[in-house]
Amino acid sequence: MNTLMCRKCIAAAGQIAGLVAMAIFLAMPSAIAQSQQQWPITFSVDKHLMVRADGTATTMETQRVKVLATALVGPASQQHVQFTDGEEKLDIIEAYTEKADGRKVPVDPASIITQGVSGSENMYRPDRKERVIIFPDVQAGDTLVWTSRTETLSKQFPGHFSRVEVFSRSRPYAWVRIVVEAPLDLDLHVKTLGPRLTDTIEETSSVRRHIITLTPGPIAQEEPGAVSPIDREPMVLVSTFKSYQEIGLVWGAMVLPKAAFTPEIAALANEITRGIQDRKSQAIAIDAWMKRNIRYVAIDMAAEGYIPRDAPTVLRHKFGDCKNKATLMAALLEAKGIVSELVLVNTTDVYSLPDPPTSVFDHAILYLPEFDQYVDPTAALSAFGILQPGSYDKPVMRASARGAKVARIPAMKPEEHVTHVRTLINVAADEP
Repeated sequence: MNTLMCRKCIAAAGQIAGLVAMAIFLAMPSAIAQSQQQWPITFSVDKHLMVRADGTATTMETQRVKVLATALVGPASQQHVQFTDGEEKLDIIEAYTEKADGRKVPVDPASIITQGVSGSENMYRPDRKERVIIFPDVQAGDTLVWTSRTETLSKQFPGHFSRVEVFSRSRPYAWVRIVVEAPLDLDLHVKTLGPRLTDTIEETSSVRRHIITLTPGPIAQEEPGAVSPIDREPMVLVSTFKSYQEIGLVWGAMVLPKAAFTPEIAALANEITRGIQDRKSQAIAIDAWMKRNIRYVAIDMAAEGYIPRDAPTVLRHKFGDCKNKATLMAALLEAKGIVSELVLVNTTDVYSLPDPPTSVFDHAILYLPEFDQYVDPTAALSAFGILQPGSYDKPVMRASARGAKVARIPAMKPEEHVTHVRTLINVAADEP
């Protein structure tokens, strides 16, 4: 999806600290966390993003992690920089441990390791990779420094570029600067949201440059059950898209042809609905068949992209992720004359769509306008029309042959989420 892309951008915003380190200092008493100087670790970011007219981009970035507590030396000494292979090319230009006295101890190139990023047991991220930088001779008071160059290809949405940089107020930033540069004639939208961000614009005869800085402020502890940082934290948004409808039109042009039905799929649709005349009952039967017969394999949309395999391929393999299952189900429905729309939604704690538009979606489902019903063929244990809990009350982008539109899935209705369990126990006569 990450991200879809949302997961991806949040991960990118959090690359500069190991998860273990974050867990340690977020668990500390709030009295400790009133200023950056009192924190046992601080982060500085200097990033230069150069976007080209064709939607590709180059990012030069220097990150500095200052470790002030002995307890964080171990976790912080290995930094992980993620990228999507095939869409991005990442090079570590320089990395070193800066000692408290100013000396620099360079990282041995052999200590920069490339590895895959594993997901949970049921989540596969085939294209997500990371460079693990193992810093030498790290002690409390030292600063870990690395400079990277990332070449971003325009493959998710050819000819377009979008990015979100989120600055969590639970992270002790010491200094942040982001420079966004693009040709003057490129209609690139750059916007800052939230407090403590300033944007200075410079223009030459051919280039527009945004110089964005983040002023350090009080640290705010994370609250249990809080909505996503995208809904509440300071952020920088960069996008060539003018609207979410435009995202939907671009996406729809690429995915809708994949949902065309073939004679084989039409025959299967007739078999599934044999003897069923009511159109909604036909849709229910197709939904049930999908859940029973097409195995769900979760592949992170941020890793594999937003474009599914074509419906005949999904049917032949008998498995697929969310977008592949939605594509096959759309083809089966179309074979019966039931119109469906492909839908993108974010199933994490994101409840709004940032503006300017960015690809923050991570899940694909269907909308059936004839019945005003959203359906999710990946929700294998749920009845027709019952979605995953994270899909409710969320903004969505729907794409169909009639165009694209932004809508919102209604909030969850308790009466539609009732589970009945019936247990039958047979006790043999010889049981004690």
